[in-house]
Amino acid sequence: MEEDTDVLLVMLQSLLTVPVPSQSVLLDALVESNGDVNAAASFINSRKSSVAPRSRFSPEKKRNRPSDLDDWLK
Repeated sequence: MEEDTDVLLVMLQSLLTVPVPSQSVLLDALVESNGDVNAAASFINSRKSSVAPRSRFSPEKKRNRPSDLDDWLK
């Protein structure tokens, strides 16, 4: 039975043990594995670079912003 792309993507995401990468990475893995969801999941799970770097907007780096409009406009 042939699965459509959306079903393959959902199946692939359900097999991942790492944070889900971008859709383009998922699609590339499916193409490289000729649509084999298990092979694509194994490939993504084995990649060390699949973990996204910490965002530059992470909570630790938030600026202290003024709490009211008057302070903001100063």
